[in-house]
Amino acid sequence: MSNALFPALPGLTWTVVKRRISSTIVAQNSGGKEVRVAMWQDPIYEFEMNYELLRENPAELAQLIGFINARQGSFDSFLYLDPTDSAATAQACIPATGDGTNKLFQIARQVGASGYSETIQNVNGSPAVYLNGVLQSSGYTVGATGIIAFTAAPSSGVAVTWTGNFYFRCRFSDDQHDFTNFSNGLWSSQSPVKFRSVKL
Repeated sequence: MSNALFPALPGLTWTVVKRRISSTIVAQNSGGKEVRVAMWQDPIYEFEMNYELLRENPAELAQLIGFINARQGSFDSFLYLDPTDSAATAQACIPATGDGTNKLFQIARQVGASGYSETIQNVNGSPAVYLNGVLQSSGYTVGATGIIAFTAAPSSGVAVTWTGNFYFRCRFSDDQHDFTNFSNGLWSSQSPVKFRSVKL
């Protein structure tokens, strides 16, 4: 598991695709009624990026290919900073409140106004942690998978929230990537560079 950061390169087109994927088992009986079982609590996200220009000098092409090679294609994971989705403010943890006994709280974020909380496992930097809106300067640690461990359990009914930034942990979707040399020293991605989020 690598903590290498996916490179931000010029030449990226505006047609960046972000796809959310769930996993559901659907079974139908002879009368047409369905039984559905959700296999995942949180979705997987898949990203597709097209590069219309990757220069040999400066070595943008080599930087991208080198990054892919260092991951051994789809084998190793890496971190991706989504420029449109990488920050959270005053977000409730899971669970959202203390009970006087529990010391572990998972960093999460609410997506839209649906009330759905999505687990955040890859924090970027040190998040600010709050109890009932009061910033905590000590008395807790934040683990590699986004779990806040308090030295003393928050009291019953105390809201546990956080503010900070996060990454998506991803792996490449394919082991093959095609690039086209369309002019002297100039290349483009023949097909989208695809990667998908992974869970720890």
